[in-house]
Amino acid sequence: MMKRVLYILLAVLPLVSCVKQDRSDCPCYLLFSHGGFDAAGFDGNVQVDVFDGPAYQDGGSHSVSELIEDEPDIEVRRGLMDVCCIGGIDRMYREVDTRLLITKGEQCDAVYAFCDFLVDTNRERAQVNGTLNKQFAVINVTLVMPEPDVRHILRYTGNSVGFDVRSLKPVGGEFRYLSYGSDDDKYSVRIPRQLDNSLFVEIFRETVIGVPSEIEGFEKVSSINIGRFITDGLGYDWSAESLSDIDIVIDYVGCTVSVKIKDWNVVRLFTIEI
Repeated sequence: MMKRVLYILLAVLPLVSCVKQDRSDCPCYLLFSHGGFDAAGFDGNVQVDVFDGPAYQDGGSHSVSELIEDEPDIEVRRGLMDVCCIGGIDRMYREVDTRLLITKGEQCDAVYAFCDFLVDTNRERAQVNGTLNKQFAVINVTLVMPEPDVRHILRYTGNSVGFDVRSLKPVGGEFRYLSYGSDDDKYSVRIPRQLDNSLFVEIFRETVIGVPSEIEGFEKVSSINIGRFITDGLGYDWSAESLSDIDIVIDYVGCTVSVKIKDWNVVRLFTIEI
C-alpha cells in the first residue's frame, strides 16, 4: 500500500511543478481569429506593429486569411502592448517607427488600419481587437469645360503627407499629385486624412509646347480650394473612423462646384469665381 501511495505522489509532483512554474519569461502569442478582429472587407496583407512604450517590434506582414485562420505565430513579450495593424501599404514608406508617409509626387496608398491599445499580453494568447478602417478618401473630380476637346491636368495640393500609425492622426507636410484623367473623364486621387481645409485643386490646360510653365505644355488656368467646400460646406469629418469618398463636379462654364459625399443623401452646389 505504501508503495502505491509513493508512486501516485511521484506522478503528481511534475504536474504541481508545472503549475507553479514562473511563466513571466515565456512569450505571449497574438490572436486574431475571433469576433473582435474585423477585416471589414479588406483582403490584402496586414503589417502588424507592436509597441511596448517607445520600443517597437515588427510583427511581420500577414494576409487577412492567415490571421483569421490563426496561422502566424506572432510572439511578443509579456506586459501591456499597443498593437497596430496596417493593410494596403504599397508605395508609402516609414519614417522612424510610427510615421507612414507618402512618397513625393505620389498619392496616398489605399490604407486600412487600426490600433488596439494596452493589449494585456500577460497570458499565453492575447486577443487583438479592432476594425480595419479606411484611412484615405478617393476624390473624383469631373470637369465641365468650354473646350471639351482640350486636354487638362489636375494638380492636387495639401498639407498632409501621411499619418501616425499609433494615433492615426495626419502628419503635416507638402502634398502634390498630378491627375491626368481617366477614360470616364474623372480626375481621381487618394488623399490621406487632412489637418485642415487647405486642400486645393489646380487646373492646367494644354497649350503650345515650349511656352514657359510649371508643367511643360500646360498652363494653369484656375486654383480652387475644394477643402473649404468639403469641410466647411458639408461638414465632412476627416477624423471619422472610416473615411468616405467624395465626388466633385467643377463646371467651368456655369462657375459652380457641386460636392457629394458617398452614401450621403445630399449634394451641395457652390458658386465660384474663375
